[in-house]
Amino acid sequence: MKDTIWKYYWQTYRTYITVNLYTYDKDGKITSNAIEIVKREYQILCDKLLPQESVASIMIVKATTKSKIVALAPSKVQVSSPPLTGKYKFKCTSKTGAISFSDEINYNEASLWAQQKVFTGCS
Repeated sequence: MKDTIWKYYWQTYRTYITVNLYTYDKDGKITSNAIEIVKREYQILCDKLLPQESVASIMIVKATTKSKIVALAPSKVQVSSPPLTGKYKFKCTSKTGAISFSDEINYNEASLWAQQKVFTGCS
């Protein structure tokens, strides 16, 4: 299931995500005992800002003996007003007090590339 969610975000938004699974018992307490699990919750963490609305929830719908994933796209979820655009830089201060700036980073750049630009630009 986690792989399917990851694949959806990669194909739709070209972003890396982290998917955490939390399982709960009938009292709403987190459990790892497979017999006690009555609810599964997937937390999806995006590594970059998305340029459009994202998915608010993913429903699991039983179809015969297998489950099917249905992603529901809401009309507005975490949308900036106005939408985010442009570039930004990090200001870096060394131990000696020298100031430098990272290379320009696009607002929706993947975290790996943003990190590389900080390491490259900041001395």
